Amino acid sequence: MTGKGTYKKCIEYHRKYRKEHAEQRREYGRQWRLKHPDYTKTAKYRQSQKEYRRIHSGQSKEYMKQWIDQHPEYNAQRKQWRHEHPEQVRSWSHKESEEAKKQRLLGQAKWREENAERVKLYTYIHDHEEDYPLAEACEFCGDKERLVRHHPDYDHPEIYVTCCSMCHQWVHRVPIFYPIVPLAS
Repeated sequence: MTGKGTYKKCIEYHRKYRKEHAEQRREYGRQWRLKHPDYTKTAKYRQSQKEYRRIHSGQSKEYMKQWIDQHPEYNAQRKQWRHEHPEQVRSWSHKESEEAKKQRLLGQAKWREENAERVKLYTYIHDHEEDYPLAEACEFCGDKERLVRHHPDYDHPEIYVTCCSMCHQWVHRVPIFYPIVPLAS
């Protein structure tokens, strides 16, 4: 398979396959986790789960909204439970401790220091957003949601690719070499 649109066809095929075989894949995952209980305790596993939840949080939220709409009795039970257990609800919504806040701010400052070039670019783009419009859809997969700019070279903020957040992660993992040619002004 070569030619224009091949990548999109592959993506469509994989999405269709995953949808049609979702239950088989879920069952396989359950069985595998039962056979390998130690793996689920590793940092690599926890990190992959965290990444999955971050990427698919929008889909999960949308699914939950639809499910709650279809099951109004669940919402009533949930409200009743929250009313009967206010101390537990309060403990869940506790404020960030001072130590945790301090650690978070130190981590952010360290990241900004290590990535000064990116911070400079992000600030510049944020201040001049109207000069760098996003395309209507991701230039890799055609998705129209959660669009971001990918800058192959931070020294040239005018050169960027519009992509969805999933493709943006992919682009950072796969070495792709773009021709760095400044746009004519």
